[in-house]
Amino acid sequence: MSQPTSGPGDLPRGHFFLPGPTEVHPDVLQAQTRPMISHRGAGINVLMKDLQEGLENVFCTKRPVLIGTSSATGFMEAGVRNAGRTRVLSLVNGAFSKRFSEIAGACGFEVDKLEVEWGEAHDPNQLADQLKKASYDCVTMVHSETSTSVLNDIKSLAAVTLFER
Repeated sequence: MSQPTSGPGDLPRGHFFLPGPTEVHPDVLQAQTRPMISHRGAGINVLMKDLQEGLENVFCTKRPVLIGTSSATGFMEAGVRNAGRTRVLSLVNGAFSKRFSEIAGACGFEVDKLEVEWGEAHDPNQLADQLKKASYDCVTMVHSETSTSVLNDIKSLAAVTLFER
């Protein structure tokens, strides 16, 4: 079986599972040559409705799925700005969770860090102990810390934050 190519005479296409730049399928490149949809016109309303329905199916939910046009940094900042008041606890176990704590600090919050070795997941019992020591407006954590290939048990960690508040 022959490998698909990205264009006539180009090298074979592959699959990259890392941040960009990444390959773009020729159909997508072609679609980008069409005029943009006005962000205030009827076309964008139709597109966003279609996207919302599709995302609800993908995530198996009937609740709205938030669509944003920023990087993860924008969502991190939105999260701490909307949930924080004065003091934030940041669970740090890799580059992205460290970034989350830095963003909270840059937003003017007092930030305490609960750090574990990079490559380790956070322990809900350690989180529970920390939450007994101080009062926090919110807790930041990263589910999939891709910088270290660690998947935090968000369900257990979130349950502790709800119980301890």
